[in-house]
Parts: sequence; C-alpha cells; structure tokens
Amino acid sequence: MRTLRWIGDNGALILTIAWIAILFLAFAAPLLVVVSPKAATVAYMALKPLCHQISERSFHILGNKMGLCGRCTGIFSGLTLFGVISLIAGERWRISVVAMIVFIAPMAIDGLAESFGLWDTSNIARFITGFLTAFGIVFCIYPIIFELRSENSRIERIS
Repeated sequence: MRTLRWIGDNGALILTIAWIAILFLAFAAPLLVVVSPKAATVAYMALKPLCHQISERSFHILGNKMGLCGRCTGIFSGLTLFGVISLIAGERWRISVVAMIVFIAPMAIDGLAESFGLWDTSNIARFITGFLTAFGIVFCIYPIIFELRSENSRIERIS
C-alpha cells in the first residue's frame, strides 16, 4: 500500500523520468551504432513498440536514424520539456480538455492526411505537430495528477 501511495504521490515525476529515458535512448541509438551495434539493436528494439522508426520519417545522427521518428521525437521532446516545466510550475498552468484536443488536432490532421496520401509532411513539421501535442497532453493531464496527489494528502489527514 505504501508503494502505491508513493507512486500516486509522484506520478508526474515518474512519467517525466520515463520521458527523459525514452528521449535519451532515442538520441543514443544512432550513436551506439558506431560504438556498439549490438547495444544499438537493443535500443532500437526497446523503442520499436513506441514508434514505427521509418528511416525517411526520422532525423539522423552520424548518418544513422534516431530511435524515434520525427513526430515521436517531437512528442517525447515536448513531454520531457513540458513535464519538467509542469513539475516546477505545479497546478498553476492548466488547460482544458477542449484546449488539449486543439493542441492534438494538428498532429491528427497531418497524420491522417499523410495516411490518405493527401500530402507529405517534412520531419520538421512532424516534430512541431508532435511537440504541440505534448504541450496539450502535459498541461491538461499533469494538473489532474497533481490534484489526485493533493486529494490523497487530504484523505490521509482526515484518516
């Protein structure tokens, strides 16, 4: 029970640490190709469930694709940056669910349009739409996590 309470109290921190680890691995994967191909393979395989890793849709470091595509790099860069900002700012920066949907919409529209062959987007545009999505997610969801933490504290004081 104590472990579950700790996880609940530190949910936003745990998520942010996970985003940092994923982003680190995404940048490390192409560098590992040079020094340890086996380690690079492990890094790419670890990230595969999160991203398609299509080479043409990925940024490259030293001629090797990153562990995440451009859009996923934008998402996880944003989750990391905005997660850290949210941890510092706390509940003060909050957006509504409707606002979150507005921030997610460009990525959804772009991704669907690409899927249907309506247009082809650059990796920079993919990164930006992913980054905007992360902004919406963090500043809508993290304040809810902070509220749950506050609610847990109130319940413990009453008990």
